[in-house]
This record gives sequence, C-alpha cells and structure tokens, in this order.
Amino acid sequence: MRAHARLSPSSSKRWFPCPGSIPLSDGKGSDPSEYSDAGTATHTVAANVLGEGFGDAHAYVGELITVSLPREPLRGVMFTEEMAATVEGYVAAVREIVDGLELGVDWFIEQRVEFTRYVVPEDELEGLDEADHQFGTADLLAFRGDEMIVVDLKTGFKYVEVENNTQELFYALGAYDEHSLMRDIKTVRLMVYQPAHGGMHEWVLPVGDL
Repeated sequence: MRAHARLSPSSSKRWFPCPGSIPLSDGKGSDPSEYSDAGTATHTVAANVLGEGFGDAHAYVGELITVSLPREPLRGVMFTEEMAATVEGYVAAVREIVDGLELGVDWFIEQRVEFTRYVVPEDELEGLDEADHQFGTADLLAFRGDEMIVVDLKTGFKYVEVENNTQELFYALGAYDEHSLMRDIKTVRLMVYQPAHGGMHEWVLPVGDL
C-alpha cells in the first residue's frame, strides 16, 4: 500500500502554481471515496499482475482487495469484472512498452521517487526530517536505450492531459535523480493510461526540458 507525502504529486496541479495552498491543506489529506478506493484496488491488482509475469487479472474477480493504509481501519473493495478489464488493457499496454526488458533491471513496478529538493528551499534541505521528505509512486518506470519512460494509470472518468502534467514531471525528476548516474538518459517519455479516454496517451521531451 502506498504511503502519502505531504505534497502529493497527484495534487501538484494545485500546489505547484499556488504555494499558498500548501499550509491551507497541510495535514488534511484526502478523504477516501468509493471512486478513489476502486482506483486503489485496480492499481493494487495491476501491480500484482505485472509482478506475476503478466498474470490473469480475472483471477482476482470476487476477491476483497485491501485499500486502507496501515494506520487506517481495515477497508476493502470487491474486485469486479470491469476492474479486471481495465487491468487487462493496462497490462497489455505495459507489455508492449517493456518487451525485451528485464523486470527489476530495466523496468520497475510501483517505484518510489523522491522530489524533495525540487520543492524544499535549498537552505532547508540539510537536516530535514525523514517525515518531511516529499515523494510519490510511479506506477511503472522503464529504461530503453537512452530513454526513460514513466507510466501512470488513471482509472477516473476525468481526462488527464499528459503534456506538462506536473505529477508526471515530478515523477520523472525524482526518477532521473536516482538513475542518471548509472544511465545515459537523453529523452523522457511520459505516458498516462486512461481506459475511459482511449487508452495510452504520451508526451516525449528532451531530458534537459525537465
């Protein structure tokens, strides 16, 4: 289950252009809803299926998927055929992206990426408590040649624009910081899989534009 940073990348569209919103929302978090819980369950099964070597999402239908965080009361979502269809579509798209790559070497599932130094003033970084480090979780991170690929699964009905998507850009910055010493990364491919809007959408940019 994913932990949550204070500056959630998913809400970066709000706080990145409006820093004043940060203290106003500090500590409030996001209340779970039927839709967010369904999304969490779908992400959980998608990660499991990929980790199983492209297993069968339909095998999870009828299973209660835990969606609560460790410190929350136990909460679960019944996995449905509709969710399984979403996962199968996403997994098929991922298969094309990582074809010929090795899991754990060239591509990674649910990869934590830290972007603290991009949102905390430089003079405050030294001695910063671990709890104040800012991070997110990329659904998929892959490396093919000199290209870094960051993939996000969005299960909602609202269309998410991939170009200049601040959440994806923060993921890419964090991933670049972690992997650039060992890899010659020249381009970044940001990809958002949206089953409600035709599947995969992407935006490619030179790494210098990050």
